[in-house]
Amino acid sequence: MVRTGRQRHRLTIQEVTTETQDDGSAPEVWSDVDEVWASVRPLRGSEFFEAQQMKASADHMVELRHYAGLRPQKHRFVFEGRVLNIVSVRNLDERDVAHECLCREEP
Repeated sequence: MVRTGRQRHRLTIQEVTTETQDDGSAPEVWSDVDEVWASVRPLRGSEFFEAQQMKASADHMVELRHYAGLRPQKHRFVFEGRVLNIVSVRNLDERDVAHECLCREEP
């Protein structure tokens, strides 16, 4: 479970949609859907190594209360102007109480 005292970072959750243009292209458009409190931290050495074994290129861990429907490639976080793309979402203890998200910061 995520301890409330550790959730000191305010994040914006964004969702992607595609809009077909007149020329037939369908660019991705990210729009804000919610703001949440979370814990954001860079992965430490051993965590980084383990994350690389599971999912390539994760460099941050975001812990937050359960957010129904949160999915990689569909959602991302914005934190202090930085974009954190979600690589994987883990429902802790499968109890719908908290999520651990491995994320990759967009350059």
